[in-house]
Amino acid sequence: MGCSFYCIVICNAHSLLRSPQTRGSKVIILSITQINLFLLSIMSEQIIYNLACYGERFKLHASGALYWKRKRWLIISDVHLGKSAHFRKQGMAVPNRIDIDDLKKVANLIKVFNPNRVLFLGDLFHAEYNSAWERLASFTNNYRKGLFYLILGNHDVLSDWHYGRSNLIVQKEMNAGPFLFTHIPAKLRDGKINICGHLHPGVLLHGRARQRIHLSAFFFRMQSIIVPAFGRFTGSISIKPKKDDIVVGIAENELVRIQ
Repeated sequence: MGCSFYCIVICNAHSLLRSPQTRGSKVIILSITQINLFLLSIMSEQIIYNLACYGERFKLHASGALYWKRKRWLIISDVHLGKSAHFRKQGMAVPNRIDIDDLKKVANLIKVFNPNRVLFLGDLFHAEYNSAWERLASFTNNYRKGLFYLILGNHDVLSDWHYGRSNLIVQKEMNAGPFLFTHIPAKLRDGKINICGHLHPGVLLHGRARQRIHLSAFFFRMQSIIVPAFGRFTGSISIKPKKDDIVVGIAENELVRIQ
């Protein structure tokens, strides 16, 4: 597919991101040069958008997850389970419920989408083994074998034994259809679209009277989709959008087109 346009349907956008020119609008069409066709439209009252890319359909979720409709794959990046336990080891008063809440979010997405596969795009666990891994293992082993796949990230440093006993199938990268799934953004090859994480992408917005808000965000770039960090205790890093980027932020559990 050649260069074309984005068609974005916006619903219930964060008030800071609204303007009199766009309030009440349903569709905004932006001409884009040298970029592949993406189509975003609202799916339902839930915080989900449809996205069509190279003849495939995705659903974009305000949790930061993607769902590939034809394959029925649920795609999640940068959960960083166990990070709070590492901070508690250093004497910092970090709540223990962070990992529990993140796993509950995963469970809810599985219930909503009923996926054939849950694909973690790396950095599922934050670092070396701690007790939080047992919570993860207990969670994954409650589901059928072959459901959970992990693309190894730079933080995924545990032994194969831990992954195996936790019902995780581990790979360095994954090719499927027109897509190359990796943790770190990959050099483009074979005309594929790279779907990746790692960057914890976010965007910094400026309002009146020195108001600022930082949002996690999906970035759509030339032949790549960068997925935001899923974990509650991960944060995000502001990335300055390039001219032809499309940025969709997550604001108060809503998806909002920013650029």
